[in-house]
Amino acid sequence: MLGKKGERLAAHFLQSQGYGILESNVRFQHKELDLIAEKNGELIFIEVKTRRGTNFGHGEEAVSHKKQKNVLSVGFEYVKKHPALKFLKWRFDIIAIDIAADGSAREVEHIKDVY
Repeated sequence: MLGKKGERLAAHFLQSQGYGILESNVRFQHKELDLIAEKNGELIFIEVKTRRGTNFGHGEEAVSHKKQKNVLSVGFEYVKKHPALKFLKWRFDIIAIDIAADGSAREVEHIKDVY
């Protein structure tokens, strides 16, 4: 499955950049958030978009306004349910991955603090 492969590649990429992965595929009602990470006292909510080439646009272009609202909703609920987290700041990121034919990441774009 392309989406799950992209999420694994995104988690590996983030770990290589010094992020700690706290959770993946967090659900609230019918909404889902792909990854929750931490780095330097920041809580980061991450939507991952994976593509094979750019024929249908870049991954970040696929994050619709509705999807943004869903990601925000799940993020807010996560913070409510984990009051012990005393992070000073939290943000929402997108990771867009272009996967090569062999399944490796051809390109990874990490867009920070997008909404």
